[in-house]
Amino acid sequence: MQFKCLNFFVQLFVLRLKVQTLAEMAKVLPAPLLKLFAPRPIVDPLPPLDPDFSKRKGPFITPVADYLHNLGTDDGYIHTETLKEKIERLRNERNKRKKEKLHELINNWDPSKNEKATENPYKTLFVAHLTKNRETTEKSLKKEFERFGNITNLRIVKNKKGISRGYAFVEFEKERELKIAYRDAEGMRIDGYRIIVDVERGRTKASSSDPVKSSDHTRSPVRRRESRDERRRDSGRNYDRYRKY
Repeated sequence: MQFKCLNFFVQLFVLRLKVQTLAEMAKVLPAPLLKLFAPRPIVDPLPPLDPDFSKRKGPFITPVADYLHNLGTDDGYIHTETLKEKIERLRNERNKRKKEKLHELINNWDPSKNEKATENPYKTLFVAHLTKNRETTEKSLKKEFERFGNITNLRIVKNKKGISRGYAFVEFEKERELKIAYRDAEGMRIDGYRIIVDVERGRTKASSSDPVKSSDHTRSPVRRRESRDERRRDSGRNYDRYRKY
């Protein structure tokens, strides 16, 4: 409110100055020069070029109900595949090829014929949750598992580019050493990652996809005693900050 009042008085003051200036000029300037400062005459109003928007009348749009009887399929109509149908067809064909390829690989897969596998599956320990970078090497992994017994073979599985897939196989000299590692190595930290271990099941247990072979269990897995790390992990409390590895 104060700003509006101030603005009003400023405008009034400016107008007063203009009036005073014109009055002073009228006293000093001659009549020919005063004609130059005379206001222009008022322009005569002209009719608008465009009519009023409220008075416009556009074309009358008829409903489509009168033309529904023309819609339908002719006798010689040939359906053309739409873009959506084409995308769906290509997706189904791609999924079908993948399933056929996967089924073929499963039927041809035989873990007993793997050239890179360990010699004795009953002495082999499966280690997972390794770092997928180059920090964890076979040398460092062997150093961690030598505490459980003599190691005859150790292999970290890698892809074609030489990058680790995050799991490895450790073969011990004796089956008793495997049982010790299976019982005590669960939850160990290697390069900052908590690992999980298990016995090899690819060659010691038949595939569950074959109901005939899966009923023939060769050996029962070793019963692992619940370690202190497992009890702490299951309790939900963070004990790692109190420990040093």
